[in-house]
Amino acid sequence: MTARRAGAGPLTRGDGGSGSVLVLAVVAAALVLGAGSAAVASVALAAVRAAGAADASALAASAAATTGQDPCAAADAAARAARTELVGCAPAGGGVVDVRVAAVPGGAVGELTGPATARARAGPVP
Repeated sequence: MTARRAGAGPLTRGDGGSGSVLVLAVVAAALVLGAGSAAVASVALAAVRAAGAADASALAASAAATTGQDPCAAADAAARAARTELVGCAPAGGGVVDVRVAAVPGGAVGELTGPATARARAGPVP
């Protein structure tokens, strides 16, 4: 006699363990999507960090330029304080300074994508 479940056809021996395979596939897909989301978030965070550091560096450089100090040294100090790297500094005269800052995403993503860069320009109000 064959065992039967209510509302189901006869049990067969070939169905055993198929639910486990399905669960493993769903878990693997969730892990891949989670890792991808973390990578995108890491790159986005680096871009935001670079933009903020570029703004702060440009303001520091402009303030230094208007007081007769080295604007690029001030920009570099501000970039390092934001855990970024100053990769470009161009005083344009009259206290106006253009800067470019780079921030590397954390983890292995940074090695794959390279740094996120941002530019900013600041100067005195006319």
